Amino acid sequence: MTGGVTSVERGREAKARRMARAENEADAEVVHVTMSMTKGQHRAIKRYALDNDTTASGLVQGWIDRYCREREGTLDAD
Repeated sequence: MTGGVTSVERGREAKARRMARAENEADAEVVHVTMSMTKGQHRAIKRYALDNDTTASGLVQGWIDRYCREREGTLDAD
């Protein structure tokens, strides 16, 4: 590539900015994800999360831990 910034370089720069702004390394590793769903799905996930004493983010994180990390064994552990 001539003269352009690669996606790898952009990723490294973004991580460096997150690290500089974060209070600790764990905070620097947090990314925000946007999901599209119907209003009904949103109400259902919020209700389910409340009934299970967690948050929508907690549900997604648990799902990833259970179905992605265990199966793949290649994702970074916290």
